[in-house]
Amino acid sequence: MDEIVKHINDTNASYRPLGAGDAKNTDLFLDNEHYQLFEGAGEHITVRYHKENLAKAILFIASILPRKFDQSSVHCVVPYSKDFVINQLSLLDALFVEDGKNVETITQEWNARKDVPQKNGKIDTRFYFNGLLKDVIYRDATGKEQKGKFTIRNYFAGGYSELRIKKADDGIFDIEIDKQTGTVYIGTEKGLCSVESNAVATNESMSKDNVWAYPNPVKPDYTGLINIVGLAYDSDVKITTTNGVLVAEGRSTGGSFQWDGCDKKGRRVASGIYMVNTATQSGDSGTVCKIAVIN
Repeated sequence: MDEIVKHINDTNASYRPLGAGDAKNTDLFLDNEHYQLFEGAGEHITVRYHKENLAKAILFIASILPRKFDQSSVHCVVPYSKDFVINQLSLLDALFVEDGKNVETITQEWNARKDVPQKNGKIDTRFYFNGLLKDVIYRDATGKEQKGKFTIRNYFAGGYSELRIKKADDGIFDIEIDKQTGTVYIGTEKGLCSVESNAVATNESMSKDNVWAYPNPVKPDYTGLINIVGLAYDSDVKITTTNGVLVAEGRSTGGSFQWDGCDKKGRRVASGIYMVNTATQSGDSGTVCKIAVIN
């Protein structure tokens, strides 16, 4: 075994359904069969985070707010706001710095716990990690310095997220969060396969405040799909240039739409700003998002 996939339920997620009770746990619980991946690594393992992946995860969480947020002694409902997104991305900017330079990956040490003796003499046979919290100083949307806490749990949406952990050749365990773009894992006779799906949360109404595209801007070396999330169910989507030329169109499935960055003839679009225009079944329409493409 060199990789595991764990569906994240409310036990492991900081962002949980509205109405959920307060959860004070800060550990990450895996399944006992996952222990095989880490067996022999000792009581401490080194994990590696990828900034782009965490940014995508927090943008997905933004698209399904409001959610109940639980972290240690903090228990509250987090509504959607632009400031939420700005603050979360700013925290990542502050976190992914080494020797004064911005980096795309960072590492953290986790404590592995298995068969832990309890005070009552019994053995806790569960497999989990602790030591996930890290203090971060960042500047919020107003420019004010804030103290925050980073934990991988803050990038999980209970019931939506999938955690992938893969052991790299250098012995470090790479962390990746899937399903923010609708990746569905299916067990087959030949193992685990993944299928891309647009089945993410929908909004009843759409505006520039609750629809997001990522990656944005789209950089020259990016060749994947551009994801637009936070859309209404079965909405009409048209992507145009700033002067109204139609380059792509379709309908949302669930709450998202994916664009390959090409025009209707299959050619990559030129550098520029592209408008995401939508229309709902009830007739509401307008521009809900802008995407910057850099070639």
